[in-house]
Amino acid sequence: MPITKSAIKAMKQSRKANDRNKVVKADYKAKVKAVKKESAGDSKNLGKLASLAVQSLDKAAKNGVIHKRTAARKKSRLAKALERTTGKSIELNSIKEPVSLAKPKVSAKSKTTPKKTIKKEA
Repeated sequence: MPITKSAIKAMKQSRKANDRNKVVKADYKAKVKAVKKESAGDSKNLGKLASLAVQSLDKAAKNGVIHKRTAARKKSRLAKALERTTGKSIELNSIKEPVSLAKPKVSAKSKTTPKKTIKKEA
């Protein structure tokens, strides 16, 4: 058991984070498992289930529960498994938003800034 206050606090924080991470991991594992189960049968909502699984993997990676490359590997393996079982590729949607390359608009007010004057007291 930890003795110093900082070690005790670190242990408490570690346990809380572990509990939160377990919930997130269980969520994406259950969704991936459901997709694999549905892919064995003939399901119409397979694409939607797969997208939900991918979204939960992305969310886990974004929050630091799993590494981003781990999420990418799991998504790739899921897509390959779906392609093997269904015989066709299924588009997996991610929660990532498309990146806009356009520059943000600059307002007229921000272009000119008033100069500050410092008054000296005599």
